Amino acid sequence: MLANRNESTSLVDVARSLQTRVESELLRVEQMRHDAEELQATVQRDRASLEEEKRFFAAMNKESADIVRVNAGGKIFQTMRATLCQVQDSMLAKMFSGRWDESLKRDESGAVFLDVSPACFNVVLSYLRSRTFDPSAKFPDADVPSELRAEMQAFLKFMMLTEDEDDPELDGSLFTLARICGDFCGGRTWNHCNTDVHYNNKHFEDILRGVVPESTPEERCAIYCGVHWRRGTTVDPTIEVHFPTPRRVRGFKVMVARESGCRWRVLKDGLVLYSGNPFAYPGGQRLPDPKHNPRILRFHQEIVTEKLVIIIDDFQDNIGFYSVSFF
Repeated sequence: MLANRNESTSLVDVARSLQTRVESELLRVEQMRHDAEELQATVQRDRASLEEEKRFFAAMNKESADIVRVNAGGKIFQTMRATLCQVQDSMLAKMFSGRWDESLKRDESGAVFLDVSPACFNVVLSYLRSRTFDPSAKFPDADVPSELRAEMQAFLKFMMLTEDEDDPELDGSLFTLARICGDFCGGRTWNHCNTDVHYNNKHFEDILRGVVPESTPEERCAIYCGVHWRRGTTVDPTIEVHFPTPRRVRGFKVMVARESGCRWRVLKDGLVLYSGNPFAYPGGQRLPDPKHNPRILRFHQEIVTEKLVIIIDDFQDNIGFYSVSFF
């Protein structure tokens, strides 16, 4: 009897031991499966990364192999096609995009001929090479010899390599105030309107163009409009400006004095070029952070025009501004 009981206990212990070993083996197998899946995923990631690197270097080699020879005023320059295309939408980028290779004028050696002084082209090429490393690089005006400045400006303008905002011939403040309607009042350049101050057209234009004399009282340095003090007119605040000659315009800059909800629409002959709120800033603060002035807004499309109309509506509160320029 005792022997049978001992034998039964022994079998139970064996069974438990076997069960423990089986469970341990199952855990080990599960861990091995998990490790194998992780290893496979790592291999796949490494393989994908390797393929990406191969494609990258293949593209670099292809680009590097696409070397262009340019005859600038009798001197041969060699550079990569991508370097000449650094400024998107420029005439130079369009010329060397590859689309017009057969129609480009060439010398007897096959180099593309540009009728420009070698010294001018050398500075331009150096500038374009700088942009391949730093897209924000500025044109080195100081490197242009004084006797070549006129030719350089003409070449840059023809090749559309100038930044409109910095080109004195395209000064964004060169416009006249043709018409204003709706309710505007005066105020300071920092969140303070004065409904008792109103401007004549000349002073309104000076504020828009950012040419207000330093002696101007603070209450007469900014333009405000909004919902809390309208004098009964139903006309939305509207500003129409004219340029002295037709000019290419891509957008505008505005200096903000007070932020709030509103809608600015910029139109050319009824065509809406921009519709949005240049006064909106994340956080909804009413006092604009100087770091975010000016606000730079681009139109939906580039246009050539002699006049633009700005209409302001959908106010949530008063808004203020003190300079508008176009680029």
